[in-house]
Amino acid sequence: MAGLLPLFRGSGFDPALGAFFGLRRSAALDNIYQRGVIAVLAAVGGLLVGFLAAVMDRFFGLPGLVLWMLASGALGLAGSRWARKASAV
Repeated sequence: MAGLLPLFRGSGFDPALGAFFGLRRSAALDNIYQRGVIAVLAAVGGLLVGFLAAVMDRFFGLPGLVLWMLASGALGLAGSRWARKASAV
């Protein structure tokens, strides 16, 4: 049971962080429904990233988590730049 405790903590923290950043990134939208949908999608994405990080931890240990963190950060930056470029059109 002690091995599952970090997974349960992460599965609560990741969606909350994803929803926060989803709401923050969609603050320019006037439609509250669209902001909510973006926040929910970001929360689900955060949950999926957390579960995949648990798999990386189980199979590759700390080096796998560092690799996962770098890959997630690179994809997040690329996605953010893509969204900013698309919103400038």
